[in-house]
Amino acid sequence: MQSIKSFFTIVLLLLSTILIASEDHHDHDHDHGFEQHAAHVHGQATANISYENNILNIAFSFPAIDIYGFEHAAKTNEEVQAIDNALSLFRDSSNILVMTPECEHESHDHDHSTSHDDEDGHHEHEELEHSDVEVSYEFKCDTKSPIKIKFVLFNSFTSLEEINVQFISDNMQQLFNVTSNNQTITIN
Repeated sequence: MQSIKSFFTIVLLLLSTILIASEDHHDHDHDHGFEQHAAHVHGQATANISYENNILNIAFSFPAIDIYGFEHAAKTNEEVQAIDNALSLFRDSSNILVMTPECEHESHDHDHSTSHDDEDGHHEHEELEHSDVEVSYEFKCDTKSPIKIKFVLFNSFTSLEEINVQFISDNMQQLFNVTSNNQTITIN
């Protein structure tokens, strides 16, 4: 009986700790004059990779500050040039990643948003911006061999420290942590 009481006491303590922690991290959107979007961490990107029917899709999400050096709408000629330079790098997937065996680059897409539309459809800029750069690629891979992907973008975007990669295919799921010192993953 004593061990059951101890067990329930520990469970209640853990639950109360979790509830307190979640209250501390609660986003308070009211009475502040802005809407807080999902936060990102500077220096950390995400990549979602799917592989099905010989099609490899890779979707990146980067904090804009790690790509452009700022997170607001471009205001100066230098900021416009920073965006143009990044777009130029993203157009050629070999500036971002290299695959072995080589897969054929089918398409890519790029999106950067520093504002949102309010409920009436009016364009509204936020006082506190956490903008992201979204880049996606599609490749055709005619291979049965494992594919090695080397993330070479660390050479161009030096403030980027790590990429949290989630891979999914019809027969497996894997998580990877890619850094400038550990740039290569292998997927099947």
